[in-house]
Amino acid sequence: MANEYVPKYLRLDATESSEEAALGRTLLEANFDRLTRLIQSGRYQGFSLAPGSRLWGDDRHTPYNPISYQVAWYAMVAVDHLRFVRDSLQSRGEFAVMAEYTVVRSAIEAAGYGYWLLDGGTQTKRVRNSLRLSWDSIDDVESLLGSSGGSKDGGRDIRTRLKQIQAEGPAHQGSIEDLPTITRILGLTDTRIGFQRMTGLEAWRICSGIAHSNTPVAIALLEHEQVETSDAIGAISRLSNRIGLLATVYEIAMTYLERLLDLWETAATQPVNRSSTRRRVELGRG
Repeated sequence: MANEYVPKYLRLDATESSEEAALGRTLLEANFDRLTRLIQSGRYQGFSLAPGSRLWGDDRHTPYNPISYQVAWYAMVAVDHLRFVRDSLQSRGEFAVMAEYTVVRSAIEAAGYGYWLLDGGTQTKRVRNSLRLSWDSIDDVESLLGSSGGSKDGGRDIRTRLKQIQAEGPAHQGSIEDLPTITRILGLTDTRIGFQRMTGLEAWRICSGIAHSNTPVAIALLEHEQVETSDAIGAISRLSNRIGLLATVYEIAMTYLERLLDLWETAATQPVNRSSTRRRVELGRG
């Protein structure tokens, strides 16, 4: 009977070897140093928009919430969460069982959104994606305002403005009410970044499973040691973090963030070529 309650993919005893844990700590410290250098460089605080640059042109068609503002927000959110994990672990000197994964998940999401927004192949696509993000955010704000006693119609004027911006700009065709799922966005980002081992989407799913209290995911992925049998079908186990796994998802979040900053710098500082400029003007008039 006991086997009926223990799926085969669940590991009754799974402990990280001292060698694996040491490698995980080394990888984690290397990525903490990577984040420290990034923060010291000031790159995540933004780049001055060069007139004629791609991002300069994109901002002209997203006046409500310019694309450069959106990207700056996503970068700040990603840095803030990764810095929290670094500072928390270094000050405590010990790992939580699961909490770090929830925080890393937020960093992956934020950097993924920013990369997806900047990576649109045409100005029309980038502007439409920017408006889709703004539209989706207003939906969230309205529902939260309503639940806290505010006006549920607070976003009506903003929606009208977003529709006006869409009608007057290059993204006048198509819908801005159909934001892709985060899994779709991360999947698209992964195809551009080209991970060799674990992808950003896979890392996000690991973190999400733990963040959502998915017991099978936690038992399958984290470390645990059975300490006593409680009855015929169960046991008491001591659960602990898997340092190598945490280091891996943290490293992926760092890679997402760095690639976002590279894309941001290029979009903000490098002028577009003449054919791209001409196309942008034609779309703006269309």
